[in-house]
Amino acid sequence: MPFQRSPLFGLLPHDELKLFNYMVDNIGDELMLINKDGSIAYVNESAVRGLGFSRRVLLSKNITEFFKQKISSEEWTRTSFLPLKKSRRPVTSELERVAKGNKAEIIEVTAVYMRYGMREYILSIGRDITQRKEKEQRVQETNKMKALSLFVSGTAQEIKHPLEVVLAHSQAMLNKYRNREFEYIGFKEFNDIINAIRSIAGQVQYCHDITTKLLVLNKKKAGIQTRGCDINATIRNSMNIFSPQFKLANVSLKLQLAENLPRAAIDSIEMDEVAMNIAANAVQAMPGGGVFAVKTSSEKRGGAIRVDFKDTGIGIPQESLSRVFEPFFTTKPVGPGHNAGLGLSVVSSIIKGCHGQVSIDSSLRSGTVVKVILPILKTSSSEKSKKKT
Repeated sequence: MPFQRSPLFGLLPHDELKLFNYMVDNIGDELMLINKDGSIAYVNESAVRGLGFSRRVLLSKNITEFFKQKISSEEWTRTSFLPLKKSRRPVTSELERVAKGNKAEIIEVTAVYMRYGMREYILSIGRDITQRKEKEQRVQETNKMKALSLFVSGTAQEIKHPLEVVLAHSQAMLNKYRNREFEYIGFKEFNDIINAIRSIAGQVQYCHDITTKLLVLNKKKAGIQTRGCDINATIRNSMNIFSPQFKLANVSLKLQLAENLPRAAIDSIEMDEVAMNIAANAVQAMPGGGVFAVKTSSEKRGGAIRVDFKDTGIGIPQESLSRVFEPFFTTKPVGPGHNAGLGLSVVSSIIKGCHGQVSIDSSLRSGTVVKVILPILKTSSSEKSKKKT
């Protein structure tokens, strides 16, 4: 026998109504039927247990009474009921609520508009995800601690060896000349001192470069204004500066720069740093020479500028791609005279600081493409009026 239409289940066959109520009360999720003004029209047993009030008490309350962020019933109608009515589609969201005894909970809610006869409702199905969120938070904190541990150990490892060399050379010079009394230094001794100082200077320079890059990684961009840059002119300038390294590495440079690009929302100095860090990585990936290509274009859909840096180098293994932007991660030799594993980390920090995006695509023996998406510099109304005048 098919179910009959009725006001809120009143005309359903008795046994089927009992079965239906039993199923609704035991589904585990909290089911609520909410009127247009936010008053609660129906709750199942799971909602009763979750909120801590009896069904009679709940049916006398408004849904807004359980929100952690207090709003009026009129505001709920305007911001929740009417948008759901307009969309006519289920919407899932997370909200913070307060149950009986001021118990704070995080609920995942799927809500949909429904009409029955002349009445309008919001059907809400909720699930308490407080414990899940707490577990996710603990996992995130653990991952952060692991990342911090790797970062600290990487920094210490990179700086420890150069400092040991500096200490050894300094101590050796002190031991050798501490008790010497002389009016002049022989050529051999002078040469030893100069070589020691040169080695110390090289190690100190390496430590300086490491700390400089770390400062770039930690740079806070919020609220910093930028005048933007001509992306093509900046790339030409940085590639011109880098040209001696290209020549030494037998790498050919190819530029494919789109015309009439708007100004990018990044300073020219920062873009220089991005381009030269990527170029340095590319040169190291092409020990036998190759081609380094830079292409600029306009992303019409997103209103942004795209820059592709492509090399014909040895590529990056797939299992390493997810880690290339991590500080101190590198597939190449490290230490003074080698790669510190900070180049792409610096690139990522700068691009994200400018609200852009950076991604990398690579495979072994197939080369690498670094794709950079930069937002267009927004011109203020005052600047627009100046240009018109």
